[in-house]
Amino acid sequence: MITVKCFRSPFLILLLFLVSCTEKETGKRQDDLLIQKEIGTYVSKSYDTNYSLQQRKFYIDKAIGKALKSGKDNFISGSYTSKYALLSQAFPDSIPRFLKQYYHRSVADKDTLNIATAQGLFGDYYNTLGKSDSAFAFFNEAKTNFEYRNDSLNIVYRLLCMADIYNQYNDNIGLENVSTEALRFSNNKANIATIYNNLGIVSRRMYNDGDAIKYYNIVVKESKDSLHKAIALNNIAVVYNNSHNYAAAEKILSKLKDAPFVIADARTKARVWCNLGYAQMMSGNPNGISLLQSSEAERLKLADSTGLVSTYIHLAEAYKNNPNLARQKAMQAYAIATALNSPDDRVEALTYLAANSDDHSARRFYNLHLKINDSITGIRQAAKNQFAKIRYDSRREKDENQKLKTERVQNALEFERKKRQNDILYTVLAFMAIIGVMLYLLLRKKHRREKIREAYKTETRIAKKIHDELANDLFNAMTFADSQDLSDADKKETLVNNLDSAYSRSRDIARDNNPIDTGVNYANHLREMLSEYSSPTLSVIIRGIQDIPWESISENKKNATWRVLQEIMVNMKKHSQADITAVRFECIGKMVNIHYSDNGIGITANGVIYKNGLRNVENRIEAINGTVTFDLGSGKGLKITIAYPVKN
Repeated sequence: MITVKCFRSPFLILLLFLVSCTEKETGKRQDDLLIQKEIGTYVSKSYDTNYSLQQRKFYIDKAIGKALKSGKDNFISGSYTSKYALLSQAFPDSIPRFLKQYYHRSVADKDTLNIATAQGLFGDYYNTLGKSDSAFAFFNEAKTNFEYRNDSLNIVYRLLCMADIYNQYNDNIGLENVSTEALRFSNNKANIATIYNNLGIVSRRMYNDGDAIKYYNIVVKESKDSLHKAIALNNIAVVYNNSHNYAAAEKILSKLKDAPFVIADARTKARVWCNLGYAQMMSGNPNGISLLQSSEAERLKLADSTGLVSTYIHLAEAYKNNPNLARQKAMQAYAIATALNSPDDRVEALTYLAANSDDHSARRFYNLHLKINDSITGIRQAAKNQFAKIRYDSRREKDENQKLKTERVQNALEFERKKRQNDILYTVLAFMAIIGVMLYLLLRKKHRREKIREAYKTETRIAKKIHDELANDLFNAMTFADSQDLSDADKKETLVNNLDSAYSRSRDIARDNNPIDTGVNYANHLREMLSEYSSPTLSVIIRGIQDIPWESISENKKNATWRVLQEIMVNMKKHSQADITAVRFECIGKMVNIHYSDNGIGITANGVIYKNGLRNVENRIEAINGTVTFDLGSGKGLKITIAYPVKN
């Protein structure tokens, strides 16, 4: 298939910047043209392998020096990109430092083109390390900055790099979205061919054969290179093979098989042989297996590991009447797929291994198949979520003013510069003090965040209760008072009852959110809180509350105990329909055990709301290293056991 590579020839990129500058800037001064030519000469020498690596590095540094002196951002971008390519070949360990210097220089100069270029090169670097999430984030940032410059060519290029990552993780929705977005910016035939190839991949994976063939035909039309056309036609044949239209596939591939430009390219030739052999084999043509074997031999000669996996899997299917030979080919495919860390191919190979093995081995292969498949699903879903978050955050950030963003980066760099100076000056004398202050600030910040988070939760809970309960009662009372004759004693009494109900609800809300006294009277207050849920129709029984060594339990755990029991009692009152509730406390060893039970409806299919309401109970108890157990098998009623250590 035609796929985009996330790093094209830097020399070509440099030429692209230089040519675009020449085309866009009419009336360019003669000295600028001379500088452009001189930079191009230095870059050319940096790619000349007749020079030593140090000489090549010297020439690319000369190019960068000339570009910086010219002040032309496109010259700077092209020369730095070229140096990245040289470092990638010969000095990979120096790349991170080089890119950081390049990025910081660009930010300091408020040079948006080079900021975006540096971000894109960071993406290329992390992509070569296999760190797809970091690479994706940098590609996305680069694309966003190129959008501010209306640089459609670079927007498309970085979108295609992101598409390549989506493709690696089989994220069809992401691949389709960025490819469609790239299509809006692209007016370059090579890019259009790549974009439609991506859309063809998505359609093929989603078994939308009609669209896949349509997109691949556009690739054929837009590609100028005969070999690229051949690869696109081969992809169309693959779609036909997958949809069991072997005659249509064979018709296309038979023509490609003898095409001179296919024969001249060994990898494409082997690919065509493999797919044609498969189509013929599935059609019952005995020549098919021979072509598959020829494809195997060619790919072995080329050391084309990825292609060999496909050939071996087709041969495993071809030898289905010879289980030993089919198993051998499937095992070869599995071994190569494992070495390539290609989980999809491993899963497919395991399918044939299971089908051609004895019962014991088949079960082992099947279990391994399930394990790998589950792992693929988890990893890809996590990646999809991460990529979606990156894109979402980027769209939100894009609304900010670009000038303010650049100033913020510049201020951050200035702050870092001063901080480094102070660190160097005072490190020896004040190291421990700095560490102490840093720890204090971190803890205070964490405590502040927790307080803000807890306050927000409390405010949200109060607001919901006021809206759902108190506001409705007050509205009903107001409506009643407005529409009824209050001189009537019965109606006046009804209004008073409604207002009393609203008052009771407001008192309950205030009680639920009052500060908790965790001092010596904690046990008595806890008993009072639980007893307040008693009513003429509900008995609350409390046992053993004084048996707990509350003085040895931390304030945090006392607060959690109070809120958890309050949550349980509120949910019981709302949903359980119980008339007897018991709460029993006991301390066994170093563990506090709290047993709750009622004779209500329990957590059944009709009580799912009740269970959902108790999720906060689990969260709070887990936060103090405790456990919560719901007894769902005891018939009518609900039993909850809470346990946590007296001390951590």
